[in-house]
Amino acid sequence: MEALYQADEKILRNVSLNQVFQTLVDVAVDMLHADRSVVFAWDEHQTKVIPRVSHGFAPETLKVMEFAKGEGIVGQVLATGKPAIITNLAPDDLRPDIRAAIVAEGIKSFVHLPIVVDHKVVGVFNVGFIGPDFIAEDTVRLFSALVNRASISIANMELFEQTKDLAVMEERNRLARDLHDSAKQKAFAALAQLGTVRGILNGNGNSVTLHLSEAENLVTDVIQELTFLVQEIYPIALQEKGLATILREYIFEWENRNDITVKFSTRSERRIPLDVEQAIYRVSQEALANVARHSHARRVDISLVYNGDSVQLSLADDGCGFDASVKSQGMGLRSIRERVSSIHGTVQVQSAPGHGTRILVQVPTKG
Repeated sequence: MEALYQADEKILRNVSLNQVFQTLVDVAVDMLHADRSVVFAWDEHQTKVIPRVSHGFAPETLKVMEFAKGEGIVGQVLATGKPAIITNLAPDDLRPDIRAAIVAEGIKSFVHLPIVVDHKVVGVFNVGFIGPDFIAEDTVRLFSALVNRASISIANMELFEQTKDLAVMEERNRLARDLHDSAKQKAFAALAQLGTVRGILNGNGNSVTLHLSEAENLVTDVIQELTFLVQEIYPIALQEKGLATILREYIFEWENRNDITVKFSTRSERRIPLDVEQAIYRVSQEALANVARHSHARRVDISLVYNGDSVQLSLADDGCGFDASVKSQGMGLRSIRERVSSIHGTVQVQSAPGHGTRILVQVPTKG
């Protein structure tokens, strides 16, 4: 009981899964007098079971203790969630490389205990002894109690992480509301005031009118950027409706605002990861902003094609175009490239003076 109490104290101080696992094997050997201990868990690709942490085993032994899904006693415990108790090990039943390693370690008996969190086996806790028939019922009960404490600690850590994520989301929502209700509304008010001054001047004072036009353009850009920022912080519309629907709605508003015709088409439409939808939506907004500012286009063709493991966005205008080799690093295009690169996608820009511009974005939809 004293050992379990001390183990509880150690486990409660852990802040990661590996730290909990390491505490398990350390307590097993240092305080509960096991000869060897190891925790097996899936590798990062979920393709094989490997020793995650250990205490007492030689590095050469750990190198061979890897298992395919369902392989060996470890695989069975991981699959079924039921413990395995071997009181007198028969090495001939083991895989040859593991047999040689276990013989070298001198292990004669061991117990595999599943580490279960929220009805899911996250690892297998192994406790080994160099003597046969060394695992009494009390021993199993003691190590099972230790595993149960570890499982509770892991569950609490996961709950804490979920709570942190919820707190971050709530803060993002608050910030988005503040930006929308305060900064954006003030920008609209400033724009209205500038329009009033323009009306009062009514063409008198051309130099002043020129400055007013520039100020109106700057405030319009600020409103657009605030809109982008709010949508990025608070992507509730994307979550509820999906990329294609939200993009259609945005294009409709953009057409009316800029008097440029847009033809939008989709193929094999489906939902994809939210971060990809956000990035494609933001790229579309930035590309259309470039069209409105620089292209003098009359028409834009946008297509969104969903392939098996990727999505492709194409945006082509019939505007004035530019020399892509000279202007490809303009601020708008640079922002598009950075955003697409952040989700492991690619961007192609095709343009020439007098021949419009085409932007082709390809983004993987699977990790």
